[in-house]
Amino acid sequence: MVLAFAKHLLRLAAPIADAPNGSGDRTFDYLAVACMAAFATVGGAVWASMHKAGDARLAALLRVAIRYALAIHMLGYGIIKVFLLQFPPPGADRLVEPFGQFSPMAVLWLFIGFSAPYQVFGGLGEMLGGALLLSRRTTFVGSLVVIAVMSNVVMLNFCYDVPVKILSTHLLVAAVSLAAPDLGRFVRVFLLHRAEPAPAPLQVAWAKPWQRRGALVAKVVVIGFVAVGLGLQATKMRAMFTATWQTDAPLAGSYVVERMVVAGEEVPPSLLEPRRWQRVTLSARKASYLFGIVHVDGTMLRYGAKLLADPPRMALRSEVHPEPQELTYTEPEAGVLELAGTLDGKPIALRLRKEATSYPLLERGFHWVNEAPHQR
Repeated sequence: MVLAFAKHLLRLAAPIADAPNGSGDRTFDYLAVACMAAFATVGGAVWASMHKAGDARLAALLRVAIRYALAIHMLGYGIIKVFLLQFPPPGADRLVEPFGQFSPMAVLWLFIGFSAPYQVFGGLGEMLGGALLLSRRTTFVGSLVVIAVMSNVVMLNFCYDVPVKILSTHLLVAAVSLAAPDLGRFVRVFLLHRAEPAPAPLQVAWAKPWQRRGALVAKVVVIGFVAVGLGLQATKMRAMFTATWQTDAPLAGSYVVERMVVAGEEVPPSLLEPRRWQRVTLSARKASYLFGIVHVDGTMLRYGAKLLADPPRMALRSEVHPEPQELTYTEPEAGVLELAGTLDGKPIALRLRKEATSYPLLERGFHWVNEAPHQR
């Protein structure tokens, strides 16, 4: 429907990609929002014309649906931060990559990923807001917490070009819609210090006892399903890789390229030679490696890597070359690594020497007392 809307109504000449790629802000997504807004507007107008007095039960059910949808999103985003799964700390590749080569999104990811306590703090705030939304009695407080948390998230997404702008804005608007009915009373009591009559009783969607009991059972089932599902998902993700890079893993570290031969021709270590590699990094998280290449001009290439045996070799994959490529490796002496094989269709041979690295970013730590700012 979205593709037909783009082609026949908007008459967009360029094809619209609809395959998922990790971005939630594609042209397809904006068109999908436009289609849903159009259907909601027309459907809402038709419904309102047929039911002049409104329907309190449907309004209450809609509020319940918004509460639970928002709560599930907040709990899901929160738990992956508490488990330190959304923002990894900087690995060896990021530590040697020039800062100017970072995208704004990478800056944000590393800023949060550097500090595990800060990431957990953000996750707990999201989970707190989500948990409070699961009860009608705490919905207003929960919505205020979500508004505070999501206002920051929305600003980060817009200011650091994170492609989750549509979803995060929707979550913020949903929280505002839940808080709106009580905002007037909140302002009058807490800001204007005015007397306020007793609040109206909490609206109940179900009038009959058996309906309320059924709704309670459904609520317990839904919350249990969500809690177990999110817990299992986070545990599975945590089992796939650790929260930090393993600096003591085999071959992990940063290497200077001493010699590089491509298709039988030695590439000189010159700033005018774009093919020349300056460094190679290997970052490990359990069995998963990241093979990074820093060129002399500062540009970076990354490959997913896996160490294999008999003979010792690395299996590399990238988005450009998803088929596996292999480089054999030997360690002729301590701190020296030699690679040989075919990479991206070209025969290559490398001699690498491991660097004795020191990074103030990782070594500075926390200090209660700072006699002077330590800014470098």
